[in-house]
Amino acid sequence: MFNPEQMGRDLKRLEEFQLPSHPPTGDDTGSSGWSRDGPEGVMQLDYYSSSFAIQTSQLIYTVLAPEDNERCKKYKERAQSFVLDFMHYFDEDGAGITFGRSMIYRFAIIATFSAMAFANVEPPKGIEWGHVKGFVLRHLRWWSHQPNIFKGDGTLTVGYAGDNMNMTENYNSPGRS
Repeated sequence: MFNPEQMGRDLKRLEEFQLPSHPPTGDDTGSSGWSRDGPEGVMQLDYYSSSFAIQTSQLIYTVLAPEDNERCKKYKERAQSFVLDFMHYFDEDGAGITFGRSMIYRFAIIATFSAMAFANVEPPKGIEWGHVKGFVLRHLRWWSHQPNIFKGDGTLTVGYAGDNMNMTENYNSPGRS
């Protein structure tokens, strides 16, 4: 059952994961859009905490709770600020930088761009919708040309561009406890 008080506490807690803007962007979000993989004091950054879990969830929230005007405005501005940095994580072929613990989430790292379209968040100045679509499609095309992401049975490997159990965690690897 939905509990609005719990939702408020959870959203407040999520704010502790936000990184401040450096240098300050002048927007009223006070954030670069980047999120840590934990509350203040945790400095782990990766795709999970920034590009597809927190950022994407915030954009989905703007669609599901439009009456929360102030928070929705802040989330949309964060997304715009975030993609100005994040677009540089992809090469011209669509490959993303291999960083962080969450490299098994191959296709998800581009989710913020798709979530912007879902939430009808205008791209920031200097980026057009064609650029956003291009980031998504180039990334998916790049993955479609990686021969080692599938096992013989057709399931995805655990790893990045190939099976690699050294880049896994206990929740996504059969070999770890």
